[in-house]
Amino acid sequence: MSYTQAIPYTGHHGAIVVGKKGVAIRGLQQEFGCKITSKKPEPDQGRPVPYFLIEGDDILKVSQAAIRVLTLINTSLSRSEKQLRTENEQLKNISE
Repeated sequence: MSYTQAIPYTGHHGAIVVGKKGVAIRGLQQEFGCKITSKKPEPDQGRPVPYFLIEGDDILKVSQAAIRVLTLINTSLSRSEKQLRTENEQLKNISE
């Protein structure tokens, strides 16, 4: 039996999962024994944003891979938020 998980993402946040030249995504695939592919939006299928499709024979490994992908995307989101906060503070200081 095959199991799948779809993990949506927005903007550039999927890049952290793929990594330079696909190194990160290949490492995740090897670690969890799952196939992980980046998919384009499919609005007609109810998927309006790009997503990672995780497929495998072991539901536990698929779930663990999904958690890792979500964690990486969250890390990217947090970094972006921190950078925006820093830039806003700098602009605020300049205008004062």
